[in-house]
Amino acid sequence: MRRHGILAPLAGLCMLLASCAGNVDPDDGGIGGSAGLPGGGSQETVSSVFVQKMIAMQFTSAGCVNCPDLAEALKSVQGSRPGSIIPVAFHMDYEIDDPMSLPVCSQFYERVSHNESTTVSLPMFALNFRRSSQRIVSEAPKMLSEMDLQAKEHPVCSGVAIQTAYDEVSRELAVTARFISEVSQVCRYHILLVEDGIEYVQMGSETTDYVHNNVLRYVASDDMRGARLNSGKPLTVGQEYEVTKKIVLDESWNHDSMRVVAVLLTADDAEGQTFGCNNANECAAGESADYVYKDEK
Repeated sequence: MRRHGILAPLAGLCMLLASCAGNVDPDDGGIGGSAGLPGGGSQETVSSVFVQKMIAMQFTSAGCVNCPDLAEALKSVQGSRPGSIIPVAFHMDYEIDDPMSLPVCSQFYERVSHNESTTVSLPMFALNFRRSSQRIVSEAPKMLSEMDLQAKEHPVCSGVAIQTAYDEVSRELAVTARFISEVSQVCRYHILLVEDGIEYVQMGSETTDYVHNNVLRYVASDDMRGARLNSGKPLTVGQEYEVTKKIVLDESWNHDSMRVVAVLLTADDAEGQTFGCNNANECAAGESADYVYKDEK
């Protein structure tokens, strides 16, 4: 049963979940273990109505011989737990100049890497914009254990929905992301564009027509912690917050193969210096994705 635009009970809580449009946040920019509560403290434990989706960060390069192993491991995780992760491939220059690399990918790598030296070591897996509890290269069992650990330490307490519209003439993609929090907390967000189906050489692969998927093309914030939601003030429980971005797609990007990923981030420390993904959602460019409720899965 969908709960869209109506009041609905939050399981196990003495509160109501209300969808209230019109809270557009003006604070965003653009470039091509518990969630913290105001004043410190840890996140309340709630029986969330939402399904949790995690961001699987695939740090990779076309010049990395072992990177195809990470891609295969991610496919294994997706097969064993359908709908639980959203893979995003952060390409970096490694041995060769990777045409899919972005400067922001190196910044995210530095933020979540276990590597204490300045030398980049690929492949590497991270989850939810956090440094993992263990260094993970391409081992699916370790990925699954990290997912279980983060689900326990950072339980889902929010929902994410997306609406998009694409203008073929101007190549402008309008993205509206909507967020609901089930506890009062300061939140940030990321809006990402990823592209599938890119054929390009891959070191370590025997095939000459290797296909790169989940390639990060755009991050709609110049802050690694994400853009501020609700002007940095705590979100009101059950109230919907909305942000809109308009992005002109590069001529080299294939609109039909692009997806939009919206991420709600919550603070991992009382000072609000680090933020991690609490929930996320995705849809094809030009399409939409509603909130995902547990009783609908």
